[in-house]
Amino acid sequence: MSIRTLRYYDKVGLLLPSLHTEAGYRLYSDEDLLSLQQILVLKFLGFSLEEIKVCLQTESKGLSEGDPGIEAGLKRWWQNFNELPTEEKPLQQPYGEEEAKFLQQAVAIYKYEQK
Repeated sequence: MSIRTLRYYDKVGLLLPSLHTEAGYRLYSDEDLLSLQQILVLKFLGFSLEEIKVCLQTESKGLSEGDPGIEAGLKRWWQNFNELPTEEKPLQQPYGEEEAKFLQQAVAIYKYEQK
């Protein structure tokens, strides 16, 4: 995640930092980082930034199991994945091994937080 991306998310109101220092640095809370994880998971599933913003602004404030939008995103992702030629399927599409590990951790943390 680049600084430029964080600035853009702040500019469009997708991920607002909890605090700004006197020098103008953005400070993110643990809750902000959970929101960032949700944003990354939804991007991975093919949601647009506008769709992600709507999802995060719902009453539940984020992802929920069985959510029709999330289910549709998962279905869309699997359809795209299944259409790839076999040689392109090993986690080289659109993410590499590092991103895949991060997403696995994000999902695990999210599931833990929901308990």
